[in-house]
Amino acid sequence: MRSGFEAICNATPRLTCCGTYSDATDLAFKVKKSNPDVILMDIEMPVKGGIAATYEIVNQYPEIKVLIQT
Repeated sequence: MRSGFEAICNATPRLTCCGTYSDATDLAFKVKKSNPDVILMDIEMPVKGGIAATYEIVNQYPEIKVLIQT
């Protein structure tokens, strides 16, 4: 699924996928490194779930929009 979403984003004009990750480990580092405008978050991930990760992103990076997929 992740590679499919990446391909769709990269094939869409004005969109570029700047990173894909299998889990939210080291989330602050990953977000800072990739500098996204929008994050497509999976609600079910190993280690840290998507809801907890979304709270972390919203608190640290309020300018980034998060879309959660279930």
